[in-house]
This record gives sequence, structure tokens and C-alpha cells, in this order.
Amino acid sequence: MRLIHAMRKGYLAISVALLALVTALPIIQVVMRNLFDTPLMRSEEFTKYFLICLAFMAAPVAVSGAGMIAMDELRRALPGLARRTLSVLILAGSALIFAVATFSAVLTSVKNAHVSTTLGVPFWVFILPGTIGFLLVTFEYLVRLVEYWRDGESSYTADEIADEIDVDPTSSAPPSAL
Repeated sequence: MRLIHAMRKGYLAISVALLALVTALPIIQVVMRNLFDTPLMRSEEFTKYFLICLAFMAAPVAVSGAGMIAMDELRRALPGLARRTLSVLILAGSALIFAVATFSAVLTSVKNAHVSTTLGVPFWVFILPGTIGFLLVTFEYLVRLVEYWRDGESSYTADEIADEIDVDPTSSAPPSAL
């Protein structure tokens, strides 16, 4: 369990760093262009790439903290066994869907290894954030499935993550653990 918590802290820290980078690059571009009359080369492309990285690295954070959108009304209205069965099917189905997406991303990378993108980098570098993000989301759904199977409920919530890394979810102050 310690390894899982360390991983969660890791991709949360990466997400925060990517958010800072996505915010800083356009600011640096404006400052460079207006004050020094020298634009930062390819800053728009890098900003877009890091925004893609941010989206895929933040996805497992949302899944681990039950922060994804869920329509729970029907599931909660069901009696015990039906609710448990539906929950297991949802978690297992979600893990399966993201496992297929991970496999597809890997195949796409392998088949397009020679193609380069706008930035002049190999295609696998461009698709790597999606592959890692899909893999981590698959892992998080599997963890939630095991927790649900063991405890009867998936117990890890956004508030528990915030407590664990010493963050007040109502505060706008930066996390102290990062």
C-alpha cells in the first residue's frame, strides 16, 4: 500500500509541475517577445504538448480520489447484491477499457515509430503521455476494484488523498508535501 501511495503522490507532483509549466510557458513567451523582442521558439507547440501531458497525468489522480464524474443514483438505489455486482462490473469494465486503450496506444507507437510530429520528435515521444496516462488509469481502476472486493467499498477518496499529502481541499494554498 505504501508503494501505491508513493505512486499517487508522484503523479500528483508531476501534474502540479506540468500545470506550472503550462502556465509559465505562455508568460515567458509574452515577456520574451515584448521586453526582449525575441520570441521563445516553439513555445506554443510545447505548451500544447505539456497540456496533453497534464491531462493524461491528472487522469489517474482523479480516478484514485474518486474525482471522476459518476452517476451513482441508480447504483445506490439497488439492493445489496445487485449494487455490489454492478460496482464490480463498472470497475472491472473501466479497467478493461483503459487496458485496451493502453494496448492500442502501444501498438500505435510501434506502428508509427518512424513518423515525427510538428516538434520534430519521434511519434512515440508524442504519444507517450497518453500511453502512460492510460496505463496508470488502468492501474487505479484495478486498485479500486481490489479495494472494493476486499472492503465492500472503494475507500480511497479525494479527502483522504488531501489528508495524506497535507492539503486543505478548501484552501488555495500550495500543497506542503510538494
